[in-house]
Amino acid sequence: MHLLKDFYNYVENHGMDRERIYEDQGEGMSLVSFSEQGEENCVYNVALIFYDNDIDVEVYIRKELKKYNEYDLLKQLNELNANYRGITFFIDDKMLTVKSYCMVDGQLECALNELAADMQVARKEFGKLD
Repeated sequence: MHLLKDFYNYVENHGMDRERIYEDQGEGMSLVSFSEQGEENCVYNVALIFYDNDIDVEVYIRKELKKYNEYDLLKQLNELNANYRGITFFIDDKMLTVKSYCMVDGQLECALNELAADMQVARKEFGKLD
């Protein structure tokens, strides 16, 4: 679990409170989750899944939806999924989600770059979907 240790070293070196991070261990993987400020009056839930092979990482950025028209939202999600490559938009249990997967070959920086790119997309698109 080299990547998970590197993640916590990164967090500590950048002044994030480790107590803000939820961690769960699963078979062959570890999930870390924390909150991040989104658009005004909105908090995103960010999750990273580090697989024990130190190669595969999944990134999830989620936002709770309060009120929405399901038909209109699904149309918009289909359009976003057609326009973006390498990420997937979906809704699950009133949570709007952008998900991506990357192969990092043991390099935490690759996962952090993926997270940053996904966060830019979330900040750009999530506000349009409310």
